[in-house]
Amino acid sequence: MRSFTFLMLLVAALATPVALAQSDATTDPREFSEAARKVYAQSLEDARGLLAEKKYADAIAVLDKLSAERPREPQA
Repeated sequence: MRSFTFLMLLVAALATPVALAQSDATTDPREFSEAARKVYAQSLEDARGLLAEKKYADAIAVLDKLSAERPREPQA
């Protein structure tokens, strides 16, 4: 039982740096500045407008750009 506990602690210790490295300013939506949030929201609004106008290729281009910039943001 003692070796199992040690093994679990070792696995957790090795996994922690990987988990922390994934939450940087480029992927964590909480790290948006107010200006960046407004730009992101405006880009989403532009994409919705393009969809309404049936300009699908243009809308996909906007959404692909947003997804590449902020892959963890679910809206795009």
